[in-house]
Amino acid sequence: CLDMVHHYGTVRWTLSLVFSAAILLLVCDARCPNLCSQRGECSGPGENAFCICEPGYTGDDCKTQLCPKADDPLTIGQNNRVISIETGASEGKLSGYFSLSYNGHTIGLEANANAFGTVACSRSLETLPGLEVVDCRRGPVTGQNGANFTVTP
Repeated sequence: CLDMVHHYGTVRWTLSLVFSAAILLLVCDARCPNLCSQRGECSGPGENAFCICEPGYTGDDCKTQLCPKADDPLTIGQNNRVISIETGASEGKLSGYFSLSYNGHTIGLEANANAFGTVACSRSLETLPGLEVVDCRRGPVTGQNGANFTVTP
């Protein structure tokens, strides 16, 4: 039999072989640094095991939390980051949803700009981890239900 037991960065492989009533038991432990600080998983058995960190964490032991990705608030004389989202169609009218991914998280947004205004855009984007207040402004809606959105996280 081959068992794998996983507990926060420790992977234990147990291999049992039966030879004429004799049992050989071989156990290999993979030790990841600091058990991946309970913020990641150990890559597997062997001396070269390493941590696979959860989103938002980094380092050999997943101990270091990543800073939010935006402008440094302590600097002066700089502008906020601005993201432009353009929706449109070459023919027909937009309907349904499109996916937007940020920092490893994905949300669905209404494709029809008539049904997805400034307030809905801001509230939807604020559900993403790390974005507390988002200013999302929709421009004029096109004949295909598309629009340009200007987002300032």
